[in-house]
Amino acid sequence: MAGIRDLLRTTLDDILADDLQRFRLSLSNDLPEGVKPIGKGRLEKKGVIEIVERMVEVHGEEGAGRVTPHVLRKIDQHDLAQRLEKDLGKNNARQTDKVRNVRVFLQLHNNNRKMVLRWDTLMA
Repeated sequence: MAGIRDLLRTTLDDILADDLQRFRLSLSNDLPEGVKPIGKGRLEKKGVIEIVERMVEVHGEEGAGRVTPHVLRKIDQHDLAQRLEKDLGKNNARQTDKVRNVRVFLQLHNNNRKMVLRWDTLMA
């Protein structure tokens, strides 16, 4: 299963060099209000892997997942933005399923523990 970083890297790998430069510049100055820009010096001449790592460092994985489609639209990469949002939605659904499975496991474990304690009490 692809993580958020992998999805971001795969998406940015599909951008041509000129558009990648525009993407870098947009991360420095063309973000929604309240979103911290990344300094130009931290992105200059950086490749896709480094760009993704900087975005995650500054915005966290989920934040980078929200910022990237916004920036892609700013540089007229609407199809990539839409595909990324779709892929991120699938990824979030899988993560939700995993969390649900862990919760069920923990609940069953807790119930089993209670039953063992009751059994021990009855047998004492």
